[in-house]
Amino acid sequence: FLYFIGMTVLSDVISSTFSVDVKSIGCVAKVDETRALRDAVGLSLEVSPVLLAVTANLEDARVVEYYAYDGTCNPSVDHLSTLKFLVGRCDITYEELSPSQCVEYAFADEEPYPTWRLSRISKDGYDHFLACKFKVWEKAIREPDCEAAFRRLLKRGLVYQMFDPNMFPTPPQLVEKYHVKDESTGKVVQLPHPVARCRLWNASTQTFDEVSTQLSGAPKSDEEAKEYWARFLAELKEAKGADYIDAMLKE
Repeated sequence: FLYFIGMTVLSDVISSTFSVDVKSIGCVAKVDETRALRDAVGLSLEVSPVLLAVTANLEDARVVEYYAYDGTCNPSVDHLSTLKFLVGRCDITYEELSPSQCVEYAFADEEPYPTWRLSRISKDGYDHFLACKFKVWEKAIREPDCEAAFRRLLKRGLVYQMFDPNMFPTPPQLVEKYHVKDESTGKVVQLPHPVARCRLWNASTQTFDEVSTQLSGAPKSDEEAKEYWARFLAELKEAKGADYIDAMLKE
């Protein structure tokens, strides 16, 4: 009876917090919060709260893991309604989510690798970005903000993996590598910093699913990439002058 009351309370709190219809609660377990989770939700408490993973079966057939915290080691039925759930948000769809529904990402040049970070983008928002970001990169290099940015983009070469400075922020120690200053305006231009890997928590299997970082429309093999980059450079040389492009590549 007490178990039933507890699960009903949790269902009600999740439903009201995330605007979802909960069919049933699968399980509740204590977990150690990951660095990605702590950073994303701003948990910087001197005394770490007990974190509970609450697996919920939703009416739309989805299974989602929600995270709640409480100051006591053994939350009781009497105060389950006072648990605070960690709420993330997709900055594309503006939907409030469990952090487990946000894509995690890692950069190839951040040590130790992989260092997983939690984005503020859902899988739906991620798929939208995946479909349009390659064209964003092409436009950035065809119509650069400044010559300094153009030079860095040329020397960096083809970008075929997911990137976005807002959804996948570069850690402070690497920012300088991906910022360039427009000498004519003083404006700081952010360069693409591709992610190396992405993953998403699967509440049903209790494991991470790997998420493709390959941008839609980008070359899919090394051979295709070489052919594409050769054609792209030829177009740039025709538009801007071969000597100019060659000089930029050599600097």
